[in-house]
Amino acid sequence: MQGDGTPNLEHYTTYSEKKLLPIANIMLEYIIINPVQHKALFKKYSAERYYRCSIFVQAWGLERWPENGIMTLKKDLPEVENEIHRHREYVAAQEARALRRQEAIDREARA
Repeated sequence: MQGDGTPNLEHYTTYSEKKLLPIANIMLEYIIINPVQHKALFKKYSAERYYRCSIFVQAWGLERWPENGIMTLKKDLPEVENEIHRHREYVAAQEARALRRQEAIDREARA
């Protein structure tokens, strides 16, 4: 977790990346294995109350690793981090474009 917030995350959770990776790997494996290994847990977090996060994470995982395949999050983490970084840059650029458009509309309305 070399990205933003890692020192804060480690400070407030008291868990380092080294400690979290094996658990995160197991959790992802549970989700990309068909059928889902812990149906009750998957069902709970697929509810609207939890923003359907298990459904989102399952789709996200299956885009990156084959269903019922072997995955090694530690090996794949640099690429995942790069993907997150690229997505954040894309979102920031979209927001900047939208802001510039709104500013142009506002200037036009005042003129």
